Amino acid sequence: MLKIKNLKGFTLIEILIATAILVMVGVAAIGVEKQFIGSAGVNKHKLQATALAQEGISAVRAAYNAQLMTGGALTPGSYTINTSGSLVSGASQVIPLNGVSFTRTITIP
Repeated sequence: MLKIKNLKGFTLIEILIATAILVMVGVAAIGVEKQFIGSAGVNKHKLQATALAQEGISAVRAAYNAQLMTGGALTPGSYTINTSGSLVSGASQVIPLNGVSFTRTITIP
């Protein structure tokens, strides 16, 4: 009669459990990666918006400093920035940038 030797190795159940665990880890990793990609796009837009806001602040500071030199003051109202970076009277400004439209409004109270 043949004796079955006690072979060391993995059973089918162990392999199935290990595979299931690896699949769950893989699915979780894909979900985290999707979140990172989505938040990277949002952060890119926030960075662009911040740069446009800083450009507006710089234009207001330059106009304010120019008015101080002449002894005047900034007139209250809404302004936009022209191509040379100076404040000009006007309403809000729509700025298309990398497929996103930003609206900038500079208001002097």
